[in-house]
Order: sequence, then structure tokens, then C-alpha cells
Amino acid sequence: MLTRQLPWLLLPSADGSFRASCVLSGGSVHRHRLRVDPPGARCLGSHDGAWLFRVFLQGGNHQLVNVRTGEARALPAAFRPFDEPLDQRAQEDMLILVATLSAPPGDARCIAAHSPPRAVVVHNILTVPKDRVVLWRLGAQFALDFWPGPIPNELDEVDVIYHQGAFHALTQGEHIIVYTPLPHPNGDLQVEPSSRGFLPDGRSYHQVVLARYLVASRDELLMVVRFKLTPRAVTTSGFRVFRAVQRQMPTPAASAYRWRWSELDTLQGRVLFMGRGCSRAYEANQYPGVEEAVYFLDDSSFFDEFGRIAAANNRTYACNDNGKWSERGVESCFPGQDEASTYSPPAWLLL
Repeated sequence: MLTRQLPWLLLPSADGSFRASCVLSGGSVHRHRLRVDPPGARCLGSHDGAWLFRVFLQGGNHQLVNVRTGEARALPAAFRPFDEPLDQRAQEDMLILVATLSAPPGDARCIAAHSPPRAVVVHNILTVPKDRVVLWRLGAQFALDFWPGPIPNELDEVDVIYHQGAFHALTQGEHIIVYTPLPHPNGDLQVEPSSRGFLPDGRSYHQVVLARYLVASRDELLMVVRFKLTPRAVTTSGFRVFRAVQRQMPTPAASAYRWRWSELDTLQGRVLFMGRGCSRAYEANQYPGVEEAVYFLDDSSFFDEFGRIAAANNRTYACNDNGKWSERGVESCFPGQDEASTYSPPAWLLL
């Protein structure tokens, strides 16, 4: 079995191209130059096989492009509630903030009648700014919102991954919402949402939470929490990693919190690359010279995207808080870029 290649970090350049850096054996970094046409789009993340999610903010167009072959797929820029008759549905524009796939485009499951759908976390730019998950089949003109009713603040969805046949969305309150695709005789997209409540446990982080991520590792779900020292700090100070554990309950209805987060003392040989929608876990023993660590990129613009749309002529994306965290603390291992980008934050490219 071939060892998976580690992701590349894409840093936007002023000319619209990207500087690509990859971690090699020994932990060194090799640099490339990469151009994706047309230039000037904001990168959302990527999917295995060198598929890159992009959005052109001027026209509101979303695109999935393969940087190896140049093949491009259009993605929806609008969604509808799932539970209204088609002729009564109020279609609303959306801006994708995070995207993930159940399988690469071209995979047999992508074209089967009952193939798993695609999922994204979106920001509704026409109504109340809420982050929520919608789903669609490849080639669909619009996505579907399967969550009934309004979303409480603690259930605002900040990350989403595909794991064991379903989409799992991590919320601001550190719970998980699961969107399970269901077979349907006529091929319509049907999804069953359910929630997993996690026991608060009285945790105190003692630092400012910068971000929360969800990643699958060794058939388990991990929550990775990223910190900075103070509210005014602009750089990452560290991480804590938690494993999802199902609690032993006397009866199924004994508690609304049937899950808990169990903190890991060490990374236990893992190499984690953190990025919303595209976090990946690798085994350090498969990459000679690469130590267990958390690699991260500057995604500080994530929660500012709504304001950035309102100020279309004054967009900036910080690009300098990239590096790795290990038992030695935070280290800078990627090329620096103090100058902010006017069109995209950094992104991982999954190969």
C-alpha cells in the first residue's frame, strides 16, 4: 500500500499564483510555484486528489478545480429548505466557507443513483449570518438545507468532515451534528440529521480559543482546539486534542449528553494537518524523519468573512500564522509572509 503524500501549504502571491510548500523527510520544507487559472479566487480548502475549492467573490461563483489536470466543476451558489414543495421553495444565495466531499469527483459513488451527497458549511449572506451545513449532489444547481428550524448559537457549525458514511459537523458548543445520507428509490437526495450532545465536563482552557477542528484518526473522531495567549494576540500559542468517547448510560434517555471529549496526553504518533473541511491525520512512523506534530495554517479570517463581503473593496487575508506545534511548542517551519493577501487566505492542497 502506497504511503499518502503529505499536504502542500498554498500561500497566495501578489500576481495571483501560489507558493507551495511541502514537508519532506526529515521535516524540511520544499518550495514550488503553482498557478491555478483563472487567478484571484479565494481558496476554501481541498479534497484528496489535488481538488481545490475556490470562490470568486465578485461574481459569487463557486468552483472545484483539479490543479493537476485543470478539470473544473461548478458548485452551487444557492440553497433551499429541504421540506417545502419544489414550486414553493425560496432559493437563497450562499457563500461557502468550508467544503468537503464524500468521494472524489469521478469516483463511481459520485455518479451512482444513491451515491452519498456533498456537504459544505455555508454562510447565508442574505439573512441572519449563520454558519450551517447544506448538502447537494454533484452537478446540482442548488444545495439543500436539512436542519429543521433555526440553529441555536451553541450549534453554529464551524467544521465538517465525512466519516464512516456520514457528514459530521462540529459546533461552536463542541457538540456534533451528523448528516446521514439515506437511499431513496428515485434517487432524490435524502438526509437524516441527528445531534450528539457532549458533556461539558467543566473544562477551562485558560487561553483564548482561536479555532476548533474535527479530524478522523484511527477510526475515531478527534476535536483539535487551537489557542492564542490573549484576545489581542495574532499568533497561535498551542493546541489541545480530544477524542470522542461514548458514555456508558443506564438508559438511552438518561442524559442529553451521551458523549464526552477525552483529552489525549500526547499525539500518540499522529501527524495532524488542521484546516476546516480538510483536516487529515497521518502516522509519523510512515514518514522517516517526520515527528508527531500538529501542522496549521493562518485561517484567522474565517469568522470575519461576512464583514469582508460587506467591504468588498477592502478585503485582506492574513497569511503569516503558519507552522507546527509539537512537544517543543510552536515552531515556524513554512516560509513567512507578513504581507496580507487581497484575495485568499492560505490553504492546504491534499494530493
